[in-house]
Amino acid sequence: MEKLKEKITVPNLIIIFIILQPIIDIITGLHLEYAKTSITLGVVIRAIFIACCVGLRYKESSEKIQTGHV
Repeated sequence: MEKLKEKITVPNLIIIFIILQPIIDIITGLHLEYAKTSITLGVVIRAIFIACCVGLRYKESSEKIQTGHV
């Protein structure tokens, strides 16, 4: 479990997000075509991604402050 926590970093999340962009865009296009709603899965995924990046940055910075490595 600790190794997995070490691999979940903002740069790794960005790489995964970039790789998944075409799939997210296809799903978003299909959703817009068939569901006809303004909130799509692409918007939700991108919002979750931003929230995760902000959360990880906050966690990393608070850990540095607690250990004295500013």
